Amino acid sequence: MQYPNEQFVYINTEQHYEKQVFTAAHELGHIWELSEWMRKTVEDYPSDFQWDEKIINRFAAELLMPEETFIRSANKTVDVERVGAGGMLSLGTMISVVTALMDEFFVPYKAVVCRLFEQELINEKQARALWGELARYPRDSIEAYSQRVALDRGYKKLYKTVKKRWIDGLDELYKLVKSKQALPEEWLSSFFASFDFTPNVHRWETDLSDNKCEEGEGNASYDIG
Repeated sequence: MQYPNEQFVYINTEQHYEKQVFTAAHELGHIWELSEWMRKTVEDYPSDFQWDEKIINRFAAELLMPEETFIRSANKTVDVERVGAGGMLSLGTMISVVTALMDEFFVPYKAVVCRLFEQELINEKQARALWGELARYPRDSIEAYSQRVALDRGYKKLYKTVKKRWIDGLDELYKLVKSKQALPEEWLSSFFASFDFTPNVHRWETDLSDNKCEEGEGNASYDIG
């Protein structure tokens, strides 16, 4: 969102932390107007919003997972996981590789899969399998397995969500709006009820969804061989 001489980026704090980080890097690309620069400098650059988003995502990936460092870490992680799996690189082993790289670079699962494919460390078929596009192992099962790996290995920063929502100074703003009767009382009441906020305090907080990486969460199968 843009205001005169200022730009604001709003990030959904209900997302996992690693997704928030990638979102911040992505939005930085928009602030720097990278897609606009590409449009001016690259001949026959497609005038397509989806293409712009792909360019910005690639920027975020380059920023958070620098090529040389990422390739070196990916190869090392594959070697370690291969030994632990008795020399086999099953789908489950590769999900463990992706999850370990998530923890190292603090980026979302899909970002790691895309980066592995971009660097030609996996082929398209392998990328689709890791992203849950196989009928036998759908995306929810893949994510559940990755969450189980994160939990079992103590990757404490992955798959975590903010359990509190806060807006500093909202009580003063509420009093100002109410004193000026700028919004209907019914609208204000509905707003606070939807977030379980209590007026007349300096900060309102409300519990969000429970952490998704807890013992026993979900019903998906974890036995991906």
